[in-house]
Amino acid sequence: MGINTSRLCCCFRSRRSSKGKTRRPSSGHVEHRVDKCSEYISEPQTELTLFEEIQKIELEIIKEQKMKEGAEKILNAVKRRKHRASVEKFLAASNKKLEALSKGLQDLHACRYKLQVEEHPGETGPEDRQVHMDVVSLSDVEVQIPDIALMASELPFRVYADELDEEDPELDLNIGIFPSDCVCPISLTHKILGLENYPASSDASSHSIVPESAVDTKDSEPAVETTNSSILQNVVVPAEEISIEPEVSTEGNMAAPIPVDAPMSLQDFRCCAVLGRGEFGKVLLTEHLKMKRMFAIKAMKKANLDSPREVMSLMSERNALQLASQTHHPFLVNLFASFQNNHHVFLVMDYSAGGDLKSHLMKASGVFPAARATFYAACVVLGIKFLHKHEIIHRDIKLENIVLDQDGYAKITDFGFCKEGIGYGARTKTMCGTLDYMAPEILRRTSYTRSVDWWSFGVLLYTMLVGNTPFAGEDQNQIEQNILTSIIRFPRTISVLAMSILKNLLTRNPAMRLGAGRNGASKVKKHLFFRETNWRKMSARKVRPPFIPTIQGPEDTGNFMKSSPCGDPVLTPPRRSYIRTEHFDDFDWTAEGAE
Repeated sequence: MGINTSRLCCCFRSRRSSKGKTRRPSSGHVEHRVDKCSEYISEPQTELTLFEEIQKIELEIIKEQKMKEGAEKILNAVKRRKHRASVEKFLAASNKKLEALSKGLQDLHACRYKLQVEEHPGETGPEDRQVHMDVVSLSDVEVQIPDIALMASELPFRVYADELDEEDPELDLNIGIFPSDCVCPISLTHKILGLENYPASSDASSHSIVPESAVDTKDSEPAVETTNSSILQNVVVPAEEISIEPEVSTEGNMAAPIPVDAPMSLQDFRCCAVLGRGEFGKVLLTEHLKMKRMFAIKAMKKANLDSPREVMSLMSERNALQLASQTHHPFLVNLFASFQNNHHVFLVMDYSAGGDLKSHLMKASGVFPAARATFYAACVVLGIKFLHKHEIIHRDIKLENIVLDQDGYAKITDFGFCKEGIGYGARTKTMCGTLDYMAPEILRRTSYTRSVDWWSFGVLLYTMLVGNTPFAGEDQNQIEQNILTSIIRFPRTISVLAMSILKNLLTRNPAMRLGAGRNGASKVKKHLFFRETNWRKMSARKVRPPFIPTIQGPEDTGNFMKSSPCGDPVLTPPRRSYIRTEHFDDFDWTAEGAE
């Protein structure tokens, strides 16, 4: 069916006044705002004034980009020369306006940054001075992309009762549906085709959580006999780490406790396979003989944990897992017991048979569809939010440490690098983590805050959408240099909103990084990248996952990539005996609900 070209003309005529002039604000009003930058610096409440101006321009950019997208689709559809000329004229004006808006936005960011440096001269380094003026490369063509830190509350919305987040002082708003009396920014194509139900954006389908009927399990990878070394949670030996007893929360009661008769011991389990091994021990896939349920047991030799620092690191890992279990958190791996014998200590955790995200990314040809990446990112955000609320910093968010359960939900695992007592504003100095995911402030060997987790989350999200880490290099030195100074490059296939959240997460100045505030997780959740995410339903695990892993039986390890042979599922005796037992006096623990 052909397109009615008369409607095309009407559409563009509707953008003109009765005198025949295009009804669109000129780019001059942008320069006028920027020219007032010097005035802002001398005015009271300067930063707030600049922020308001920045928000106005960001919204104009989003709206103009959507109109441009629609015009480009129309240009490909029309054939008459007169109509094509009209569309081309519109596109030229749109490009000119976007260029002016982008330049104005960067100038305002520069003004705001200059003001922040003057007010807080000690909080920024020379590496941070170009953080808002980076040139972003789309494939091989470099263009300037504005920093668009858009929150959901900046567009027209309707507050729904079931969208209130009880944890946050702010509202989590679902803007997937707009009220009839609000103007929703949409592409021209939808207007021309007469669609009544307009999406929230022209690329809304790329980020929406797919309905149950659309879930495809045919591409679920067949199980193969593999083992995994990346799941092994190596205990870190951080300097001057202090173990703090976490606060117990009743949030997230998503799973029933596992009944047990008595404190667990190794004799209660049948060892089935080795999932991974490391310097301190190995991770075993086991079956509890009475429960007939699979668990992953991390076994570590006491002889390798004889220093106070190593024991404190182990206890921090145990405490974080224990907190997740006490609240039955749906997006953190839970601990069901911790026990010991003469030579080993054991952490009994739930087994996430769906495999880790690194394995699935390799099987998915290197990238995830936008909807799938958004779903996993939402799970991780909720996990980080819980940890930060309880003053725990993870410090090793990466693909290998995000695992899928049998239903397809993502969970954060490996708390070997975590530290307790890091609330809002608290700092630590230990250099640890995985290089590709390390925040620049860690590499500079300066003190850092919990915002390093949001940097790592940004690297994780970029890798899921693009297929490689944003600061990859040929060797360690090049990777470090790229993290400290390199620009971020995006392929043409990535959406504007994805670029927006990534640039704000991967901001080198930790104080200006998305998620760095007191309610940082709430700000991340409100970014328009998550505009289709229903956070209430996600927290309750009522959102259908876009991918369900194939699991061939309870002992299947096929969803984990095989890296090296892990040997037989048996524990080897230590080379030297361990005598001091007082280090582990408080280690034994069993989940509540024991009968």
